[in-house]
Amino acid sequence: MKKLIFILALSVGFISCSKEDADSTSAITNVSSTYKVMIVEYTATWCPPCGTYGYPTWKLGHETHPYETGISMHPSDGVSDGASAAQAALKTFWGFSGTPSMAINNLPKFYPSTSALEGAYAGVKNNIAKAGIGVSHTLSGATLTINTKTVFFNDVAGDVYLAVYVVENDMMNTQSSQSGTVEHDHVFRGSANGNFGESLGTSCTKGKVIDGSYTFACPSDTRNMANLHVVCVLWTMVGGVPTTYINSNMD
Repeated sequence: MKKLIFILALSVGFISCSKEDADSTSAITNVSSTYKVMIVEYTATWCPPCGTYGYPTWKLGHETHPYETGISMHPSDGVSDGASAAQAALKTFWGFSGTPSMAINNLPKFYPSTSALEGAYAGVKNNIAKAGIGVSHTLSGATLTINTKTVFFNDVAGDVYLAVYVVENDMMNTQSSQSGTVEHDHVFRGSANGNFGESLGTSCTKGKVIDGSYTFACPSDTRNMANLHVVCVLWTMVGGVPTTYINSNMD
């Protein structure tokens, strides 16, 4: 369900059209005007090159770039059963046919290395945020309730989609070519609103605010539901395929 509201000026804050709308997003305080790069990887705990090249590159990327989000997709490998329909669609979109592979935003995949990551990051890091997303979630049993607030700082042309993905952090597990157990973060658990999200419309003009509410049933391979986080991605879509990456955020 999406609730659409408008604000007179971003500088005076968000003005909801009803008390219900205000309550549904009252916990959201992290709408950011900063452009954030999304780092995506396809990896496996049993894959030696993933431990030698992929894991260190992925870890370094998140440690050295403060303005980023991430999704780490795995086949059936001990930290994930790889069964998510959204994961299959995302793998196909980026062309991830073998491990390890990485990508930034909706750009082409590359083989993990520090130079490749830094080269891809350098090409997009100075982009301007045309919109920002705020997100919060609560857990009840095995169900996440996710609230979002999308704010447009500039006009955005095209059919804008918001994707709501769930990931799990702080998973200790062995990794081939690494010693002992290591921490696996951003492990992909699925989508709350379709493989590439759902449309926010084609009239996303400056000053527009769109609130959303979604539920997500935690899959059986979740280890610790308290370590679940939400990655929200904005992009324009044509024919069911992302064409322009706008921004992302993670709670």
